[in-house]
Amino acid sequence: MNCPATFFDFIDHAPVDDPLLGITIGDVVGKGVPAALHMASIRGALRAHALHLIEPAHVVFETNQAMVHDTRQHEFSTLWYCSINLKSWLMTYCNAGHEPPIVCRPNDEHDAPDSHMKPEHFTFSELSEGGMVLGVEADHEYGHGTFQCRAGDTLIAFSDGLTEAPNFDGEQFGRSRITRAVLDVLQVNPTAPAVDILNHVLWEARRFVGFNEQSDDITLVVIRFMNRH
Repeated sequence: MNCPATFFDFIDHAPVDDPLLGITIGDVVGKGVPAALHMASIRGALRAHALHLIEPAHVVFETNQAMVHDTRQHEFSTLWYCSINLKSWLMTYCNAGHEPPIVCRPNDEHDAPDSHMKPEHFTFSELSEGGMVLGVEADHEYGHGTFQCRAGDTLIAFSDGLTEAPNFDGEQFGRSRITRAVLDVLQVNPTAPAVDILNHVLWEARRFVGFNEQSDDITLVVIRFMNRH
């Protein structure tokens, strides 16, 4: 969902080293053509470093160093980058000041039929480990987090344009409405495809905002981990 604006969201994914898949979501703050070019520079630098560096924290560190020299005053960007091992489903990630993605997981201990699952039958984890935004401090050391995904998990990554989307009363959509929208789908169909969850979250955001003017891009990524065949 785009707005006429000064903010540029971006997403990307690419194989980085068999069996790893790299996934990126980011948000550039700035105006016009310079910000658009800055976004392209981030994507290019990230892809280049991801090809020869395995750890996401190292990839983000090198990307940040490059961006510090290309960033104008009052411009910066947020970024969340992860690599997922497609064999083990181990996810390693680094969050550079971005809205922390969420993993929704059905609990093992619930004894309700799938069609009667309740909110308490799910847990939500935030993927927040990392460091500060890109383009501010060249030598900032980034940390990383890991998450062992399993069948039934749902990864939801998004920009702050979604969480901060306001209605006419100035109330923001917020993270709790995102998780509620995800549960709306999974409680009815725990094996629902990712596109159903994505469409429902966006629909709930549009319904919440109504005819209020959109002030920022909204970007949303949903990935489901289903049973291996």
